[in-house]
Amino acid sequence: MLVDEYLDSREVSVEYVTHRRESTVVAVTRQDVAAPPYLAELAHAIYVTDPLLHPGACLSRSPIV
Repeated sequence: MLVDEYLDSREVSVEYVTHRRESTVVAVTRQDVAAPPYLAELAHAIYVTDPLLHPGACLSRSPIV
């Protein structure tokens, strides 16, 4: 049996590259899902204007420790 937890919020995934111990976010993908109880993924979207991609965003750059 698989038990999963439902969180009522938007789902995002973050793609990044790491070079010489410095990571840079290159894309933030936002997922759209069907209404409960199905919650199937319907679409994935990448927006150039996503605030998480711009300098000063909490995920824009982080050194690898």
